[in-house]
Amino acid sequence: MKARPGEGTGLAALERICAELFTLPDVLTLLFADNPIISDESFAEAAAESRSGAESSTCAESADAEDDPLEAVIAKGQADGSIDEGVPIGWAAAFVYLTIGSGHLYSVSVGVDDPTARAQSLELTIRAVRKTLASSGAEC
Repeated sequence: MKARPGEGTGLAALERICAELFTLPDVLTLLFADNPIISDESFAEAAAESRSGAESSTCAESADAEDDPLEAVIAKGQADGSIDEGVPIGWAAAFVYLTIGSGHLYSVSVGVDDPTARAQSLELTIRAVRKTLASSGAEC
């Protein structure tokens, strides 16, 4: 993965993941279009199947973080102090995905072929993720 999730702080890795996902506009369109091919129901079914096959754990958040690379990066950020520990990992992951989708849809609405609009959308996406998830002691 080009985003190098194991390097640096969790927040820095999260920002790199946002940037990498933003380079996949066709995939983002599949996920966030008005009539997406991959629906919420598909995600719910996959999550249920994943959880039913996993061993039971005393801490659901930690089990989820081990199964989901994005949640693992968020957990890493909470452990290193770059991401606010008061934000549930699952909520933070959903926020990141939806913010990426919002940024992508905005860039599509103003013209996907306009590199300036796409760059601005990415910058705003990263800014929103940083301002929402960064711990008070993290550098923004």
